Amino acid sequence: MQFKTEVQKQFEKAGWFESRNTENKLIQKISNYIDLPNHLKDFLKSYCDLIIEDCKPSKSEVINTLDTTIKFIKNNSEKNLPFSDVLYKVGYYYPDHYFVYTDSNGAVFLAGDRYFKISDTFTEGIEKIIEDNWTNYFEWNPETNQWVDEY
Repeated sequence: MQFKTEVQKQFEKAGWFESRNTENKLIQKISNYIDLPNHLKDFLKSYCDLIIEDCKPSKSEVINTLDTTIKFIKNNSEKNLPFSDVLYKVGYYYPDHYFVYTDSNGAVFLAGDRYFKISDTFTEGIEKIIEDNWTNYFEWNPETNQWVDEY
């Protein structure tokens, strides 16, 4: 799994390298690893156990990070969120304190005090998180139980 050049550089800074494979560790630490969607297994094999800093285009004192360490993904499926049957943890997003999830189709979500649908496609969703790109996302409206442009 490859990402845009700018995003891939952030993974490299975090310790990713070509042919990196953490699958044995994942099998040992994540009880339902075999049942995870293929796109998530592919991502975790290469990018698990990294803390990736954002590469936002603007200058900011705040550095956002995507943390894919085992401590955040070991209990991997979530069934108690209001907008999906089952979601799978990708990592944790600091400093906003959101879990990053994906569904079986590859959509990417942030879940914390509010819920956001970042993208319908996995690669684009991860890129948007690393780029701190908040365009074309949806927010969950708990009153109507629908994704909306803004709540």
